[in-house]
Amino acid sequence: MSPTARPAQAAPAAAPDEQVRHSRDVILDVAERLMTGQGYDKTSIAAIRRESGLPVGSIYHHFTGKAGILAAVMERWSARFFADIPGYTAGTGDPDARFRAYWSGAIAAIIKEHAAFLLDADLMRLSHSDPELRKVMAQLRTTTQRELEPTFLAFARDHGAADAAGLARRLAVLTEAATRGLILTCGPDLDALRRSMDDLFQAVRASVIAAARD
Repeated sequence: MSPTARPAQAAPAAAPDEQVRHSRDVILDVAERLMTGQGYDKTSIAAIRRESGLPVGSIYHHFTGKAGILAAVMERWSARFFADIPGYTAGTGDPDARFRAYWSGAIAAIIKEHAAFLLDADLMRLSHSDPELRKVMAQLRTTTQRELEPTFLAFARDHGAADAAGLARRLAVLTEAATRGLILTCGPDLDALRRSMDDLFQAVRASVIAAARD
């Protein structure tokens, strides 16, 4: 080595906060893959530890247990799902065409995330005997309804519906529950699911039109 040569510099180590975030993401990635593939009840902390390659202490550093991991998985999934749906812009152009575009985007996002929706449907069954699961699912229902409500409110107002705010809340509850039921009923038949979701679109639209006529 010449006197002026410098030794190669090692790549900088990841900052502790970055390492913590990365380990959390790894846990959630593995948990989502296992839970959507084999079900929540068949997924154990031991399996998540084994598949992630992380020590069990790292898992419990981030989460109190399997229900806590599930809650984070479902929260991340919900954010990803709604980010894929095109927004409804109030007050510009034909409201029916804009609402149809929003709904079509929602159907496409449901198909894309179909495995997670099937997990969601199975969790509803399991939650009847599991208080921790009931809490997770109740939070997910509330989050979903809050995400849906602003679009329904804007659509109802664009049509001049009476009590648009109250109607939007009711339609958000109806749509959340009906969508979960249709996914469970249709199972792997995605064409049937698309048709059923189109029928639900017509029912929601008809409710808004009827309220506008009152």
